[in-house]
Amino acid sequence: MDLKKTALDALEAARKKEWEKDQPKADAGFAEKLTAQIVNNLQVQITNVHLRYEDTTTTGSPFSFGISLHELELYTTNCDWEKCYMAQQASEVFKIANLSANIVPFF
Repeated sequence: MDLKKTALDALEAARKKEWEKDQPKADAGFAEKLTAQIVNNLQVQITNVHLRYEDTTTTGSPFSFGISLHELELYTTNCDWEKCYMAQQASEVFKIANLSANIVPFF
């Protein structure tokens, strides 16, 4: 009798799991939708940055180096790689990063 009850419980659990798999997922909450909308449309633009490092104590002779960045731009695109704003959630999000005019001089 216990074996029969265990088998019935296992069948019922499998049927319930199969039924739940076919049910539509609950909609995402407000915070989750808002976060997705912000990340999907986030744009970053950094221009004209120069970083320089100088060292006079580590080695016998002083040295320095720098990095110059003309522009770094990150933005969302559509499937044709044209800049766009995503008004609704999509299954695929395309991003582009443009990096231009980097110089690393050593002195």
